[in-house]
Amino acid sequence: MKKIKDHYFYKAKSENFRARSIYKLQEIQKKFQLIKTGDHILDLGSAPGSWCQFLAQTVGQQGRVVGIDLKPVEKIPGGSVETIQADIFTFDFSLLPKFNGITCDAAPNTTGIKDIDSSRSLSLLEKVCRIASVKLNPLAGFAVCKYLQGIPLDEVKALFLEYFFMVSYYKPKSSRSESSEIFVIGRKLKKNNAQDHQPANSSAP
Repeated sequence: MKKIKDHYFYKAKSENFRARSIYKLQEIQKKFQLIKTGDHILDLGSAPGSWCQFLAQTVGQQGRVVGIDLKPVEKIPGGSVETIQADIFTFDFSLLPKFNGITCDAAPNTTGIKDIDSSRSLSLLEKVCRIASVKLNPLAGFAVCKYLQGIPLDEVKALFLEYFFMVSYYKPKSSRSESSEIFVIGRKLKKNNAQDHQPANSSAP
């Protein structure tokens, strides 16, 4: 991935974060206040680990962060982060406990062909929603997921409304101006999509 050496790149370096993408999640958290101290968070597409770093700081020592990515993620100090090298489309999520929230800054491999890239992006969103349906607390769990704007907003909203009562969109200032990325935030997971009733930790948002 091309490194964008802008203000956020150098800010991340100076603050010991692994990538400028940390500030996207920081802005989302500041606006929506999704993550609480003690939460358990699942981070999909976690490499190189900047979101896991921020999540670990936010949930604190009583919380837990599990990151999953096809690429290996260098160990993150502090003891509250576990990383797994795996494909989220084939990984057995029944091996993991419940979570309070899911974050996903992943993007599908692009081809430059609009229809194919849009289909891949939508497949990723659908996968995140299906994982949320069995791994989040009903009526409390949230999901934050990046998508590329080739997909109509109405289609994305309709998908998330199958799983969540509340759906919002947000483009952080730290996103590159030329990027088509935007983040969709689903809150209050619908009970009728929750099929695994193992409780998460008691500090659900």
